[in-house]
Amino acid sequence: MSTVIKSLYSNQFEILDAIIKLHVEGDTFEVDVTYGNGAFYKKGLPQPTHRFDIDPTLKNTTKTCSSENTGLADASIKSVVFDPPFLTYIRKQRVGNSSMVMAKRFSGYWHVDELIKHYQATLVEAARILKHKGIMVIKCQDIVHNHKLFCTHAHILNWAAPSFRLKDLFIQAATHRMPAPNRKGTQKHARVYHSYWIVLQRWAK
Repeated sequence: MSTVIKSLYSNQFEILDAIIKLHVEGDTFEVDVTYGNGAFYKKGLPQPTHRFDIDPTLKNTTKTCSSENTGLADASIKSVVFDPPFLTYIRKQRVGNSSMVMAKRFSGYWHVDELIKHYQATLVEAARILKHKGIMVIKCQDIVHNHKLFCTHAHILNWAAPSFRLKDLFIQAATHRMPAPNRKGTQKHARVYHSYWIVLQRWAK
């Protein structure tokens, strides 16, 4: 009997493997627009054909460009993966927070409007370069911003609706405490211990 693919894992490599087996042609993604240091591929997953990052760690093998403007031809790609920053208030370049531990460990946005703009523009670019029925995979995490819960994964589904349909959804449970800025005061929201992996399918209307 074949192994059943689940919706919940605690390991991102298991999720990546599951998504590829179910939804991606070939044995890896065709495009990674937030390649970074290639962490997704360190457990044996073959490298994507196109490796992009706005500030690449591996400059010799990664093209420097924004996920909002890849330069790829219209409807030329079958699969793309997007693992953007998800935190706010911790951006390294901002005055006053460059010494924060979170700013040293993670990329992020100063305000949620920056996150929204980046996510929306990347969805538009992915819709442009993906073929009909092509797959876009997004890793994200919900956050608390200005003392309010910002349900990132739900917003992504709304932003994607004009060009994509939801194909699948995976949850990655944390094996350790998920990152968050240190703040004093009474806790008002549940601490986030999971990430979402959203599988979208390009659907021309």
